[in-house]
Amino acid sequence: YAGSIAGLYPSDNPMKGALIDEVIDSVEDVIVGCFIPIMKAKEGKEREDLITQLMNDTKGDKYGKLRLWFDKFELRLKENNEDRDNKNGYFVGSTLTVADLKVFAHFVNYVNGIFEKLFGIKSSI
Repeated sequence: YAGSIAGLYPSDNPMKGALIDEVIDSVEDVIVGCFIPIMKAKEGKEREDLITQLMNDTKGDKYGKLRLWFDKFELRLKENNEDRDNKNGYFVGSTLTVADLKVFAHFVNYVNGIFEKLFGIKSSI
């Protein structure tokens, strides 16, 4: 609702709205599937092992679950900006949307060191 009022969510373009919802839901999947388990893990070896599992090859896959999500978000940016000819670096369309804010609000904490300080998730992941 707030995104619509602020002009950050389209009221006249259902396809763009669906793409925005997809990005927002994907961030929620990262939170529920990766971040919450890290928060709930006991500090120390259990948490460190879980972070390693989520980031690295554990079952013959190329990457762990969290690393795959990082790659999916990067591919979405590439798809929007190169394949759809939007050159401004946003997740959906060529202007800022609530999808960009949702991704930023979660992932900035990996980069700025907050998650490293609180949960041991290295900012260099």
